[in-house]
Amino acid sequence: MKAITIANWSFLIIYGILLTYSSLTLNQSGTDAAGRGMAAGYLFVGFILLVILIGVNCLPFQLSRIIVFVLGLLPIVVGLIHWMGQTSMSRQTRQNDDGKANGTYYFHDPQRRQLAQAIADHDIEQVKMLLQQPIPQLNESGSDYITLLDFAALKGVYSQDSLWVIPCLSLLLAKGAAIETADSSHIPTHTRVSRNSSAVLMDWFLKNGANPNAKGLLQLPTPILFIVMEYDYDREEKIKLLLAHGADPNSVYPPTASSWLAGHSALLAATRLELWDVCRLLLEKGADATVVGPQHQRFADLIKRSAEIYTERNNTPETFTALLKTMSASAGK
Repeated sequence: MKAITIANWSFLIIYGILLTYSSLTLNQSGTDAAGRGMAAGYLFVGFILLVILIGVNCLPFQLSRIIVFVLGLLPIVVGLIHWMGQTSMSRQTRQNDDGKANGTYYFHDPQRRQLAQAIADHDIEQVKMLLQQPIPQLNESGSDYITLLDFAALKGVYSQDSLWVIPCLSLLLAKGAAIETADSSHIPTHTRVSRNSSAVLMDWFLKNGANPNAKGLLQLPTPILFIVMEYDYDREEKIKLLLAHGADPNSVYPPTASSWLAGHSALLAATRLELWDVCRLLLEKGADATVVGPQHQRFADLIKRSAEIYTERNNTPETFTALLKTMSASAGK
C-alpha cells in the first residue's frame, strides 16, 4: 500500500505540473480566442478533478487510494494505447504511400506488380519486354479501381515531364489495355487524370479513342468538361480539344449533386466561374445560350451583370471583350 501511495502522489504532482504549465502557456498556443476559451474550460475542469483526487487520496482508506491509483494510471494507459494506434496508422500510411508509388498497393499478382514497378522506374524497355507475355488481368481493376493503364497515366501526370509516359501508354494500348473497362466502378483513364494532365496528354488520349463525353466522379458521375473546367492547368487547351473531338457543349452538371454548380449547363458554369475564354469556345461549338439554370439564371443576365461590374471598376479583361465580340458576331448572323 505504501508503494501505491507513493505512486499516487507522483501521479498527482506530475498532473499538477502539466496543468500548471498548460495554463501558463495557453496564450502562446497560437489558437484563436474560441479555442483558448475551450482549452481554459478543460483546464478548469482538470484542476477541479485534481483537487478531488488529492482529497480522496488523503482519506485513510485503502480503497480510496486504490481508486486514485487506477484513475491516475488511466491517462497513461489511454495515452499509450493512442500512441500505439497513431504509430501503427503512420506505419500503414507510409506502407500505402510506398505501395501506391510502386503499384503494390493496387495490384496483388506478380505480373502486374512487375509491370507497375517498371512503369514507376520509367523503364520503357522493361515494360516492352514484360508485355511480350500474356497479361490476363491487364484490364482488371485493382485497389481503388485502378488499372495498369490508370497507374501509368497517374505516374505520368504527377511527374515533372509527363511526355515520358506516352510511349508506355502506347505499349499498353497495343497490348489491349482499355481506357474504359467493363467495370462499372472504373473511371475512364483520361477522365481520372483530366484535372492534372497536360493538353498534350489529353490530345493523345482523345486521338486514341477516349470518349470526350466520359464522366468522372465529383460526388456523382460528372461530364469531363466540368472536371477540366475547375482546375486551371492547360484548361482552355484541354476544353478546346474535348470540344473538337465531340464533347457536348450543352453538358449539365448533375442536378442532385451538393455542389453549387449542380444543374448548371457547361456555359452557365463557365460564366459563373468567369472563364470567358471557355464561354467563347462553348458558344463557338453551339452551346445553347438560352438555357435557364438554377434560380432562373440566364447567360445573358450574368454577362450583363459582369459587364456592369467591369465598367464600374474600369478593368474589363481582354477575354471578356473577346467573348462579347463572339456574341455580337453570332447575333449578327
